[in-house]
Amino acid sequence: MNFKIILFLFFSICFSKEIFVFNEELLIVFSFLVFLFLVYSLISNQVGVELDLRANNIKQEFDFYVKIHKDTLNYLLLYYNKQKCLSVDIDKAFLILKKDTCLVIQAYSNLVLKFLFFSFDDKFKKILSLELKLYAFIQNEINIKLYDYLLLTFKKKNVSSSAFIKKAIFSLSKLNCVRVCSSIGRASGF
Repeated sequence: MNFKIILFLFFSICFSKEIFVFNEELLIVFSFLVFLFLVYSLISNQVGVELDLRANNIKQEFDFYVKIHKDTLNYLLLYYNKQKCLSVDIDKAFLILKKDTCLVIQAYSNLVLKFLFFSFDDKFKKILSLELKLYAFIQNEINIKLYDYLLLTFKKKNVSSSAFIKKAIFSLSKLNCVRVCSSIGRASGF
């Protein structure tokens, strides 16, 4: 056994058999010292172990909260960086959309201009063809009225066709063009 325990038992036996006699105050002090000695010798290992366990628990909790704090800071930094990257990406996307929109507007403007050009071109072609038809109709009417006029003028005289043509040309060259056109216009209703 342990030497301290043997020594303690020896003094306890001596006191209990009244080998050593003390007054009550000294006995109380001696008892308190014995109690402290026993607590220190017998329970000190358990208290040390418990304190070490508690210290380890506190250290683990502290490490856990430090880790949570670091993770939170890392998360916030990551979030901030993502937010900056997102704003840059949004700016790039808006720039691309703006360019695409400009291209679409330019393409539609070109299409509208082509459509207008082709529609005007078609309308001008229609107007031109209508005018050509009108001029051909008017010219045909003028020819018919002129032919009728010449036939009426030279009908009384029986002449051959070549002589008829020569006389018609001669008579037309003498006539004033304005007078002929106005008389033909009145006769045709134009």
